[in-house]
Amino acid sequence: MIDIIPRDHHARGAVEAFIHRRFAECYQADVHSFMPCLLRIREDGSGALHAVAGLRPAQTDQGRQRLFVEYYLDRPVEEAIGAAYGEQVERRTIVEIGNLAENDPGGGRHAIVALTGFLTGYGFHWVVFTAVSRLANAFSRLGMEPITLATADPERLPPEERRAWGRYYENSPKVLCGRIRDGFRTLDSLQTPLSGELRSSLLVGYHIGRWWRRRDMALV
Repeated sequence: MIDIIPRDHHARGAVEAFIHRRFAECYQADVHSFMPCLLRIREDGSGALHAVAGLRPAQTDQGRQRLFVEYYLDRPVEEAIGAAYGEQVERRTIVEIGNLAENDPGGGRHAIVALTGFLTGYGFHWVVFTAVSRLANAFSRLGMEPITLATADPERLPPEERRAWGRYYENSPKVLCGRIRDGFRTLDSLQTPLSGELRSSLLVGYHIGRWWRRRDMALV
């Protein structure tokens, strides 16, 4: 079961608490910075939480949104992605993902797949995120190879933000980006023992993204 948790959702507090707990367990972090919109994946029958991931558009009708990854970049994210791919990139087509927390080993993979579907359905073109090697490897195992934009240097963060992340930066995170449509096509063509289950998450995420887009529901 996949659903979207905006700031005013009744389950928002519980989902943020889950993210906080998992980052504390993994990195001794004390995270209180959350993306404006969260994607939640639960067990169909029991409702048990598998994984959560957050997203933030780089630009909305209200204007530019400062992305967390831009702390690590020497120029605006659209310029960094454009330079990496050798083409013009519009800021309004970019979305940042973060707050990825999983309750079981397969949860993160399903979150990546569901997010790819949702972001494709919503109409975003580019994704950017910070990833430690374990998360980057999860993308690779799914056949996706994001491009590295920068090293995530904690010295670029405000001191209070840096302290909140515990041991996270001991894992040498990097800022990665990718073209969302390429990821969707890769996942849609997977041939693995789990491909049917993953494709279901991809397509459900896609249709939810289309539904949100048709109703002009903002991800802020």
